[in-house]
Amino acid sequence: MTLNDTAEEFIAKFNAENDRLRALQEESERDWEYESELRAAREADAAAELYWSGRTNAAYGAGDW
Repeated sequence: MTLNDTAEEFIAKFNAENDRLRALQEESERDWEYESELRAAREADAAAELYWSGRTNAAYGAGDW
C-alpha cells in the first residue's frame, strides 16, 4: 500500500461519510417540515374548535337552539 492508495482510501471514506451525513440532513429537514405542517394543522384545528364552540355557546345562550 502506497501513500497515494492511503490518501485515495481516506478520500473515498470521507466522501461516503459526507454523503451519509447529507442524506441525514435532508431527512431531518423533511421531518422538520412535516412536523411544522402538522403543528400548524393542529393549531388551526384547535382554533376552529374554539371558534365553533364559542358560536355554539353563544347560540345556546341566546335561545337559538
